[in-house]
Amino acid sequence: MPADPAFIYTYWASNIQVLLTLSSDYMYPLAMLKTTPLVVTVGISMTIPCAVIGDWTILGVTASGQKLIGATLVVASFIGLGIEGARSGKHHGLQSDGYERLDTRGDSNVENGEGLSASGGR
Repeated sequence: MPADPAFIYTYWASNIQVLLTLSSDYMYPLAMLKTTPLVVTVGISMTIPCAVIGDWTILGVTASGQKLIGATLVVASFIGLGIEGARSGKHHGLQSDGYERLDTRGDSNVENGEGLSASGGR
């Protein structure tokens, strides 16, 4: 006797959701360490426009004007943050070699290479 299709769908949907939640819980602090809290938060907010697009394409639900305006604002903030980062030339805490440089002295001499010795930056 085959299993109920609704049960099978619910089972797989639940397991996929669990895997997505676990991966998100792992990647969020990792991204926070590699960039800034602002970049990570705006990046997570990109799920809003993705949900609007998913509702429209998969479920056929049309979005209200309020949802479209909100999704547009989230996308605009993400683009604006990227433009600001490109103009300032900063990589949000990462150097071009992929290693983060921490300023342990509390001043801003990290950009010019001062304070990066093996003895803790002093």
